[in-house]
Amino acid sequence: MRSQHYPVSKLSESYYIFLVIMFTGAFFPLLTRGTDGSDGESGVIYLLVFMMIYMIYMLYFDLNEFLGAFLQNKLLFALITYVTVSFLWSELAEVSLKRSIMFCLSSLIGISIGYRMNVLSILKISQIALLIITLSSMAIIFLMGDLGKMDETQNMGMHMGAWKGVFIHKNKFGKVMSMQILVNGFLYMVYHKKRYLIPILLSFVCIYNSDSTSALLIALLNLLFLTVCRFSLRKENIILFVMLSILAVVFTVFFLDIEAFFGLFGKESDLTGRVPLWIVLLDFFEKKPWLGYGFESFWMNEEILHIVWTQMSWENIYQAHNGFIDVLIGTGIIGFLLLTILLFYTFFSGISLVKKQLDYTYLWSIAFLFFFLTYNLIESTSIKHNDIFWLFFVVTIALHNRVNKSNKSK
Repeated sequence: MRSQHYPVSKLSESYYIFLVIMFTGAFFPLLTRGTDGSDGESGVIYLLVFMMIYMIYMLYFDLNEFLGAFLQNKLLFALITYVTVSFLWSELAEVSLKRSIMFCLSSLIGISIGYRMNVLSILKISQIALLIITLSSMAIIFLMGDLGKMDETQNMGMHMGAWKGVFIHKNKFGKVMSMQILVNGFLYMVYHKKRYLIPILLSFVCIYNSDSTSALLIALLNLLFLTVCRFSLRKENIILFVMLSILAVVFTVFFLDIEAFFGLFGKESDLTGRVPLWIVLLDFFEKKPWLGYGFESFWMNEEILHIVWTQMSWENIYQAHNGFIDVLIGTGIIGFLLLTILLFYTFFSGISLVKKQLDYTYLWSIAFLFFFLTYNLIESTSIKHNDIFWLFFVVTIALHNRVNKSNKSK
């Protein structure tokens, strides 16, 4: 199996490690959060950190590289451009504009990483960053007690004591730990070294103690996906791998006794109130179906929040808990179509290409996009600014397209 190699300097490696840590939402949002538990995006420290990240990117901006990346990623650039200009029809244009600019810059950074770096280099750097987060979280939890756990002021005290580590909320902690399982699981599949199993074990311990059922379910499902992938590649039978993966999803969604499964973790069969929330939000979508409400402005509208909270009889809801519904609300049918076409085209392209040439890049495209798809069915981790999931999505698409073009030219 092949994977192209692009050397990375120690300075660049340090920058990418820092970048990945910040894009997870760790450390600085915790230090700058408000008394209401917000993520502190208006905080001076938070803004300064990301301004520094953007400025370093601009300092090393290469026009030829940008044009080359544009030609290879036209659909991705179309999506980024569309989302960026969606502030024009937002009722909260000023808020949406600021976030749209950050979204555009963070997306361009992702494209640059995918255009410059090798897939295994990216994953090794990410593995270091995620391990730093994990060890720091466990140190805070065991040494500083309540600082690393949910308190009575969050979610009305329902999850008091649940681990959140260096994050503001347990769900963010669980989400990043599930990402760590995917990254280390993939590296273990490639190198067969036991050192990659230790972070996986630590991640499961963290997820279990964070009381994040969604993260646990997705982590188990994607670990199964990687396991099937590994055994299928041994037999060079990628069709078996794809069929079993699809069956796993169908089994999970349609045939698994959802009520009994979630009952094991003290959850409801309606995914902890998600289904009623989705119904409420789809009513809002019908009012602005084509363009949506503008990038990340829906959940900043106090009037809309009041209506949603009243109908749900629950406050502090700031996301749809479904990435695709949030995309529909924020960017309408146009944004939804651009995202899903890009996702499924790259996913099935990876399946087709890996049958012809066993390249780690294609295999990672399949693995990550499956992860991205399944997680966004029950959490909102799709189109976001300064977000690790969106960063990885953009990196994966750009990397896939670059390697595919390079292989075609040989």
